[in-house]
Amino acid sequence: MKIGLTGCKILVGNEHVISGGIVIDLASGTIESIREGSLSRTDVDILVELSRRYYVIPGFVDIHVHCRDDELSHKETIETCTEAAAAAGVVLIFDMPNTSPPLNTPERIERRLEQAESKSRVEYRIHAGVPEGLELDLVDEYHRVGVHSIKIYPEDYERLSEKRLLEKFLEKVKKYDILLIAHCEDLDIVREKETTIERTFSNHNKIRPEEAEISAVKELLKSCYKAKVRRIHITHVSSPETIRILRDARRLIPGLSFDVTPHHLFLCQEECLSSFRDRPGICKVNPPLRDYSSRNLMFSSLAKGEIECIASDHAPHTLEEKLQPYDRCPPGFPGLETTSILLLNLWRRELLSLQDVVRLYSWKPSRICNVMEPTIKPGAPAYLTVIKIGEEHRVRGNKFKSKAKYTPFEGVKVDSRIVLTVVRRRIAYVDESDSRLRELKDYVKSG
Repeated sequence: MKIGLTGCKILVGNEHVISGGIVIDLASGTIESIREGSLSRTDVDILVELSRRYYVIPGFVDIHVHCRDDELSHKETIETCTEAAAAAGVVLIFDMPNTSPPLNTPERIERRLEQAESKSRVEYRIHAGVPEGLELDLVDEYHRVGVHSIKIYPEDYERLSEKRLLEKFLEKVKKYDILLIAHCEDLDIVREKETTIERTFSNHNKIRPEEAEISAVKELLKSCYKAKVRRIHITHVSSPETIRILRDARRLIPGLSFDVTPHHLFLCQEECLSSFRDRPGICKVNPPLRDYSSRNLMFSSLAKGEIECIASDHAPHTLEEKLQPYDRCPPGFPGLETTSILLLNLWRRELLSLQDVVRLYSWKPSRICNVMEPTIKPGAPAYLTVIKIGEEHRVRGNKFKSKAKYTPFEGVKVDSRIVLTVVRRRIAYVDESDSRLRELKDYVKSG
């Protein structure tokens, strides 16, 4: 079946926006043609007439997502997670391994990928965990099952170091050219702070301070440089000093990259806690929201082009869990359904270009993870997102597709909507409230 979108604007290649039409061949999962001017009904099976308020852009790619499922399915499942992704214009996600049971054996990874084959609404990949029991020979099997990235948590780094296995682990990473994705926080610093600072929501960013992130980043870079690891990615960077260190370190490690989350760009702990006085757990996340000054410096780095990649760190929990006292409240909150529209807000306010938004949340994440980057040109795979501008509304957690129906961005005004997501041979999402697109709703399907 061929679907035509006409009368809209299209971001072609990675350069320019045209006014015209695009033909999507769902049978082959490719873009058949793009043209300036209007399409004819004779060109396609279904013609959707849009307007210049609609933009067709490459689909977004999120390399830091927690889909939970299995023993954590009360928080989120592959189905609800990828439905949220599709509703946000995300065509590819990378799932994190700290599930229950964790994704740290080849058998669990294969099982998970089989689950996603039938359940996922978007393209689905996994970052494997450090092998169970530190059985590092399992890394050889990771390569066999098609996993090319490993997530290392602070606890993993500590255990590998204590067991004198860090060097062997990094040798395996280097041997298979694996992308090492690191959550960097120095647990010695965190433990020391926990003994001297009262454990409250307002002290969370003092218990896990920027210095813990900076210390861990320096230590990891030193180890990876010594082992000649080529591909290292530091995720959810929360400190402007970390950004400076990482940019400088590229002279020694060219394959070094990093991402930043929207919550570390747009939120600070003081303002969040003030907005959620009766629900402070909504603001708890690791690494923590920083203070006003650090948040402003982070945003300044984005404006100056010093940040290359955005990831949501979508980390859903039940609302009941987030309402618990500090020590029982898990860190994290949903992010898939806010990331794209918050970035598009910056485009609408002329703080970023549309190409900047796609570069940050599609092209660069794809390159970091060595997967095909979504692009709009004839013959390319149909990884597409359609946005509609000019309809101001507010972020409302209770409208989310995710099971986690709350957000620290509650009530924020945005000016764009995701109205259509195409993932190769399937229509993954249609905004059924949009009368122009309603004809496509019967074709929405998951894996």
